[in-house]
Amino acid sequence: MLPAVRAAVPTARSERGAPRLTGQALRIALTGPRQSGKTATMLRLATVLAGRGVQVAGVAQPARRAEGRIVGYDLLDLADGERVTLAELLPAAERMSGPAFRFAEEGWSWARQRILAARRDALVVGVDELGWVEADHGEGHLPPLLLPLTEERASCYLLGVRADRAEALGRRLGGFARLLSMPLAAVAEEELLQLVEERCRGILAGAGPCALERALDGVVR
Repeated sequence: MLPAVRAAVPTARSERGAPRLTGQALRIALTGPRQSGKTATMLRLATVLAGRGVQVAGVAQPARRAEGRIVGYDLLDLADGERVTLAELLPAAERMSGPAFRFAEEGWSWARQRILAARRDALVVGVDELGWVEADHGEGHLPPLLLPLTEERASCYLLGVRADRAEALGRRLGGFARLLSMPLAAVAEEELLQLVEERCRGILAGAGPCALERALDGVVR
C-alpha cells in the first residue's frame, strides 16, 4: 500500500530497539487537522527560539500549493532552510483507488538524517508532521525519533501531530507533556516559548527540570 514509504524507511518496530522514546526530553504536541496551522506555528516557534539563542533543528513539512489546492509536500530543514520534495499529488484516476500522494524515497531518507542529527546536536528538535504514516504504520518520521542514540543533546521536542492520530502517536512515543490545539493563542504561544527556553537554559546550567515544567498537569498517555 505504501511502497515508497516502506522502501525508504525501516519501520519503527524493526529499527527503534525500544518501544518508546525515552530520556528526559520534554515532548510537546502541536495538534490539529490538516491546514490548521501546525506547520506555520512550528516555523514561527523555531524562528523566535533561534532569535533568543536557543538552538533548534529538525524538519517541517510545508504544503506546496497551485491554483488554490495542495499539490505536494516539501521538507524544510529548520536549521539551515534547505528544502527538498517529499510528496507529489497523484493524478485523479490514481487517487480514486489509493493514497492521494506519492512519497519520494529520497525525501524520507533526507528527513531521517536530519532528525537524527538534530537529536544529537540541538537543544530543541522540531518534527512536522506526524500523522497516519507514523501512527498506523510506524513509518515516516517515527523511526528516527525512536532510534536509541548513545549521545543525545535534545531537551525538548516540538511535534506537529494530526489530531486524529494524537492518541496512537502518544502511545508510540511514550506520552506528551502537553497537547496544544491549533490555532494557538498569542498568550499560550508565549508561555510555550518561555517553557522551552527555560527548560533549555536549565539543562545547560545543570539545573534539571524548570519550575514551569513542574507546573504542567502531567503526561498525557
